[in-house]
Amino acid sequence: MNLAIALTHQAKEVAAKSCEKKKYAYRINVVQALSKMKDSLVLLFFRLNIMDLLHQLFDLFVATTEPVRPNRKFHRKHTVQKRGFYVCYKPVR
Repeated sequence: MNLAIALTHQAKEVAAKSCEKKKYAYRINVVQALSKMKDSLVLLFFRLNIMDLLHQLFDLFVATTEPVRPNRKFHRKHTVQKRGFYVCYKPVR
């Protein structure tokens, strides 16, 4: 997760510059970034030229942006359920 967030940090600035004339502000889809990073994490260790892979990931992160629409909040009922074990992380895909 830390590596995906580090790579999306620079992509946020590029996405913000590309949406200046649009109606809404745009942000990087972090779930999509985590999914693609999970698929390409092993390739970062085995490829000789990882800069090409990082550029491809960067372009993908910039391409998968979503608009931030104001006032799109929905009140959810948060109920606390007693569980006998800790909940694991949910899968990204």
